Amino acid sequence: MIEIQLERDTVRLGETVTGKIIWSFPPAKFKEGIAKLVWYTEGRGGQDYEYVQQMRFDIDPDAGQPQIFPFAFPIPGLAPISYDGKLLRVLWRVEVFPMAMITMQSTQQPIKVLPR
Repeated sequence: MIEIQLERDTVRLGETVTGKIIWSFPPAKFKEGIAKLVWYTEGRGGQDYEYVQQMRFDIDPDAGQPQIFPFAFPIPGLAPISYDGKLLRVLWRVEVFPMAMITMQSTQQPIKVLPR
């Protein structure tokens, strides 16, 4: 199981999204994970998906207990802000997944990005 805990789920452009990943998969299953800060669009027209920053972390397969990995992702000052319109939505989230399962379902935690 992967859990994402954010210190705050709302940040402003130029601020930093911080939190921690709590990793509790069975032992010896995975040795590396990846966390990404992404923004994407939903709605009419083309879909955009852009990862802003990523972090890889090593997993101790013999830990025997949940492992905790802190993260800090700066939000660029010129990035799009969160928007929830009728025709278009701009959304942000932190995604975490095992490297061996990069194309499978990730654990996600939404965040809201506001102007300065």
